[in-house]
Amino acid sequence: MRKYFLTCAVAVLTVSTANAEDYTGTIQVSATVKNVTSISCSEMTFGDIYVPSNNPTSMLTLDYNSATGTLITGDNGVLANGIESARCIFQSSVENANVILPQMLILTNANNPEAALLVSQFTSGPAGHDSVGYYLGIGGTLFIPENIPVGEYTGSFSVLVTVE
Repeated sequence: MRKYFLTCAVAVLTVSTANAEDYTGTIQVSATVKNVTSISCSEMTFGDIYVPSNNPTSMLTLDYNSATGTLITGDNGVLANGIESARCIFQSSVENANVILPQMLILTNANNPEAALLVSQFTSGPAGHDSVGYYLGIGGTLFIPENIPVGEYTGSFSVLVTVE
């Protein structure tokens, strides 16, 4: 009986290896390198934000084309004065620009490391032109958590713009 088992096992192994196949293939890899030109952008500021004592969670939206110093009203009694969308300057039109912005940005308070504000829902678009150049405006929505400590909150982000 043992002899038959060994013969069958060898036959199965022989059949299994006889059916094995190896495959090879070639994958093309490419990369395009482009030059980057630094752009000059102004600061995006939500200005002075006034929240009620023991404020509930609130938000302020800054349009990419917001004028300097405009007073905006958020929800839950929040006011902001001195707001300004960021503006980046180009020598050519930005009508067909491809703009890559971050998903979100955390603003931190140097005097209170546990406190933070969140900016997300970034927007961008043409914001006019003059003799200096064409402007790309950038805005976003600021989320203010409940009972936020007073103080200055800062952060920064990178923007990638492709103009064809």
